Parts: sequence; structure tokens; C-alpha cells
Amino acid sequence: MDGSHGLTDAHARPAAARRESPGRYLLLAAFVLALGFGFAWFWSARMKLAFLDPEYAAWNAKQELVATCDLGQLMVIGDSRADAGIMPNGLPGHGINIAVGGAKPVELYFFLQHALACPNMPHKVILSIDAGHFDSLDTFWDRSARFGTFTVPDLKLIEHVAQKTGDRSLFTERRTDGFPWFLRDWLYAHSFPTLNFASMVRGGMFLRYANNLAQKRLTLRDRGQHLFGDAPRDDTLAEEATLPRFSVLPLERWFFDRMIAQMQARRIEVDFVVAPINHATAASMSPDLPKTFAAFLDATARRYPNFHVLIGPTPSLPDRFFGDGFAHLNQAGAKRFTATVARALRAQDLSSAPR
Repeated sequence: MDGSHGLTDAHARPAAARRESPGRYLLLAAFVLALGFGFAWFWSARMKLAFLDPEYAAWNAKQELVATCDLGQLMVIGDSRADAGIMPNGLPGHGINIAVGGAKPVELYFFLQHALACPNMPHKVILSIDAGHFDSLDTFWDRSARFGTFTVPDLKLIEHVAQKTGDRSLFTERRTDGFPWFLRDWLYAHSFPTLNFASMVRGGMFLRYANNLAQKRLTLRDRGQHLFGDAPRDDTLAEEATLPRFSVLPLERWFFDRMIAQMQARRIEVDFVVAPINHATAASMSPDLPKTFAAFLDATARRYPNFHVLIGPTPSLPDRFFGDGFAHLNQAGAKRFTATVARALRAQDLSSAPR
């Protein structure tokens, strides 16, 4: 009898174990899944240098310059053409260039806030935005927000201004992130993994780290200047060839005006510089575009005494000074245009010197 009970118990224990095992497997699977998701989120938020493209490395270097308040006496802020074309090492004041690709007034406003927090903010800023970036939101979510430019309060402010100005274009454009509106700001501000999944795959999770680190060091050495293309010549028609006239979105205008007003309150002089386009684009450009762009800048100068147009719309250079199809200057073009900006600054100083 004891033997039969022992046999029954022996058969019962494995059966009970078999009944319990699915729950254990599910618990283990859930733990592994949560661990993997947590690792992916950490990598997406903290290790962007390992998998994003070299433009992020340059962006990260500029953030570091500002975070350490290594600003010098002159700051360049603007879009990718200013990023490629203005070399701080060729200008007076040992300044920095924190212009970034695709930047428009709405992004530049928040870059400026970090610089204004420094105790040694320069008293002169070169601002450079091409005409198309006053009427475009094309890289806001896919580049600026994904790189980590904005906090949740920043995005809430942008939404507030969008409602105030009646310009909801930034929030109504079709996107593929699939996020509900009430979670979108938080997920972007905290680098939700699905935002960077494609980049992590293309970048092999960590295979871009060495190249990006080298690019970051190069950008730091060059005080923030970053080349986009360095072909020996490019005659591709840039965006200006398709724009009939200058226009500005209400959201962009609000942040542009706010930037200038903030700098005026801090007694910071703002010199606006229009970066050059190639001769091919200049020959195809509508004559109304530079006229209407110049009118907008002149109106801004009348409203804000600290705002000056140093180089107005729209200069051009031979095609050999451009390195890609987006009117980014190559190394030779950057040297030439930087020398032009330096001469304009010296002429400005001479004209404003007491006689």
C-alpha cells in the first residue's frame, strides 16, 4: 500500500510541474521582453552617438559647447547652410557656430534659450536662415525632436503658440510615428525606442560610434562648423529655384520675433546673414523672392533696433564652391564666404566707430 501511494505521488509531482510550467514560462518570457525593451529604450535615449548619422554627432558637439558655456565673443545660429558655410575660426572673437541642419525659427528659439542661460553670452550674434525655412516644418519631428532638442514643456509651449497664432500645421501634418496626440510630446522628449528603431538597424546598434565620435571631435575643433557635402562642384538647383516669393508661417514668425526681442532685451546685436546659393539656382530664381525676403528683413530691422541685415538676399557664388545639391558650401566655399562675413563685420565696426 505504501508502495502504491509512493508511486501515485511520484506520478503526481511531474504532472503538477507540467501544469505549472506554462505560467513560469510566460513569467520568464515577460521578464526577458521587459528587459529587452528597457535596454532598447536606454540605447535609444542615451546612446544616439552609436547609431544615428553623422549630423547627430555635429549636433551633439554644439550642445556640448553651449552646455559648457564655451561661447566666445560671437555666436553663429541658423540652418545647415550657415552650419557649413561660416567658420568661427575665421571670424573675430573665437566664437562658436551652433547652426544645425534643417533648423527653423521654432528650433533656433530653443537653442538660443540654452545659450542665454550662460553668464558669458556674447553681445553679438550672426543669425542665418534661408528663405525656405521660414515656410517649412519638414524636419521638425524626424530630426529636431528625434535628436532630443525639446523637453515636454518646450513642446507644450510650441503647441500653445500654434493655438495662439492659429497655425496648427506642425501638429496636423501626416506623420508615421503612430503616437496618439496625448502621448506624443512625452514619447518624443524621452526618445521612445520605436522612433529610432530604423536608425538602430541601419547603424548596426553601435557600428557608427567610432565615426560619430571622430565627427564630434572634429566639430568641436572647428568650434561647431560642420560640412555637409564636399564635392568639388555642384550645379543642382536649390529650393530657391522653386519659390515664387518669400512667405513665413505664423508659428515661425512668432518664434523669430521672440528671439530678436529676447536678444534686444539683453542688448545683444543681431546681424542677419543670407548664405549664398550657386549660380545655377540664382539664374533660375524668381526676382520676387529676394525682393520679398529683403522687405521682410527690412521690416524686422525697423521694429528691432538691435537687428541689422549684414548680408542681404540673395548672394551667389560659382558652382565650384558648393559641395552638394542643397546649396551647402564645400571647404573652399566656406573659406571664401567666411572671409566675406569677416570683411562685412570689420566694415560694420568701422562705420559704427565714433568719429
